[in-house]
Amino acid sequence: MYYLKTIELIDISSFKNNDFDFFFERLKDNAVKKYNAFYDDDFEIDSMNNIFDSFSFRKEVSMRMNMKQEQFIIIGSIWTFEKDSMLDKKFYDFLFDTGYGEKNSLGMGFVNNWK
Repeated sequence: MYYLKTIELIDISSFKNNDFDFFFERLKDNAVKKYNAFYDDDFEIDSMNNIFDSFSFRKEVSMRMNMKQEQFIIIGSIWTFEKDSMLDKKFYDFLFDTGYGEKNSLGMGFVNNWK
């Protein structure tokens, strides 16, 4: 069992109906798109599978960010994701190295891995 902890920025509007499927689809699509762009590959994950087996919300966090000489408060959240086995080790190693999600350039989506 692999446990992953990350800070993610989440579009709150996607959770109006507690739509976690939408959240996981966005994570999966973004991760596969980054992987394929980096490796010039056509890697895919079966549409019936998620990139994680389970997840749990840890807490909401806020961070101050400076961009273009203005300060913003960004709301994110910390999640724990679980994956029983990582058959596509190269793909998951890539996620550990690059993070996942849509705001990696802001320091979001980094992954701490522990077994």
